[in-house]
Amino acid sequence: MNLAEKLREHSRTDEARMLKQLEEAKSLLLREENRERELLSALGVDTCVQQYEDKRAAYVERQSLKQKYATDVFHIDQIRDLCVDYDLRFLPSRLYKGWIDSELGLKVRKFVKKHNLSDYDLDDSFYIMAPAKQFELKSIELAPKEYDPLLFYKIDDENYTLVHQWGSELNGLRYISAFRKRSFFHSQIHLFFILFAINMAVLGFFAITSIASALIISLIFAGGLTLLRYGYLRNDNSRDMEENYNIRLWNRDVKIVQL
Repeated sequence: MNLAEKLREHSRTDEARMLKQLEEAKSLLLREENRERELLSALGVDTCVQQYEDKRAAYVERQSLKQKYATDVFHIDQIRDLCVDYDLRFLPSRLYKGWIDSELGLKVRKFVKKHNLSDYDLDDSFYIMAPAKQFELKSIELAPKEYDPLLFYKIDDENYTLVHQWGSELNGLRYISAFRKRSFFHSQIHLFFILFAINMAVLGFFAITSIASALIISLIFAGGLTLLRYGYLRNDNSRDMEENYNIRLWNRDVKIVQL
């Protein structure tokens, strides 16, 4: 699985969805006269028209940035989703402590020259997407080379362009292994299936009951313990249920707490 291509695929999907929404809203906007627009606004039901105008403005801006940089431009939401799904961090390049590709210097020099960037523009403008082990957080652990960091340039607060990717391809199994770390909700699902599988294995090994009865018992067992965990964490006011998950950590320079 090529991480950069996965990001581009995500971007193409989002763009296709946006274009479809724009076409649907455009048909309504075209047949509205000014008076009709005023009436809809007075009734407070012109939301779809406003959404069309907002989405169209964002789409036009994205296309303008693509033409300016002559490459893919990714929204921060797309980057965040990929980081959450694959347990990655997105941090300023100054915090990166992993291995460096021999072509990186050349790529950055060409990028800086092409877009006429000053030293001021380079200050915290480049970001790297990589596993947490490759960044200097509270403590740094040297990471092997089997990861593929991505270097981004920050265009503005919401848009980034990919400058370079190096390393081997990220193993697709990371998507599965990172499932429980995405959010508290995902950790609950992960716990439920683990408990369900363990209970089914125990009942099956001892041949205690029929398959149907084993399924029911396992569902009750797994569901009960999962709800107990949820209730305990929810009532513990000193803890934030999402604090130690990727949905909060993906762009923070703190060490991941083991879940």
